[in-house]
Amino acid sequence: MAGSLYIREDNDRLILDARPPNRKEVGLVFWVRLLVGPGSLVDCVLESNEVLAQYAEDAVDYYNRWLVTVERAVRNSLAIELKVSDVKHLRACPDLPDGAFVVPAVSALAMGDLQAVELGQLGHLTIAVRAAAVNNHTVLCRERPFPRSAYFAGVCIDDFCAFEKEEGDIVDGVVVPAACAPAT
Repeated sequence: MAGSLYIREDNDRLILDARPPNRKEVGLVFWVRLLVGPGSLVDCVLESNEVLAQYAEDAVDYYNRWLVTVERAVRNSLAIELKVSDVKHLRACPDLPDGAFVVPAVSALAMGDLQAVELGQLGHLTIAVRAAAVNNHTVLCRERPFPRSAYFAGVCIDDFCAFEKEEGDIVDGVVVPAACAPAT
């Protein structure tokens, strides 16, 4: 059984406190090795006339779009019993007598579930590969050598980041993106 934590600033941030069931599992750690982070850019070398353009996208409502097995939902059930009469207005409430009790369960990929980051990373990286936004030569991650191409990209769970080395213009002694340079 698990608890939950709601972060008020964002309506998709119900985080499962799944420490009890997480302690009983061995985490998968293959795809998380391909997480991109700010440290991944340490090896990026720009020529004196280049700038680095960054393009990023955040997949909104990422975790709660996933559907999980019944076993996973039961594993991520909350440590509370609710009276059916108190929750019968909810679509998810089964048709039971008012005096019965139900235990709510998360039927999505719950933030806080030990496997959530692994599966989230795999899913988003798969989408990026299928969309040809990243490939074996352009993937940016902490476990591989820095890509040699001018374009490289990476995934961090629900965030996609693409970078491109671009030739810049010198304005007042500073290299700026060519699109930002004043017309001459």
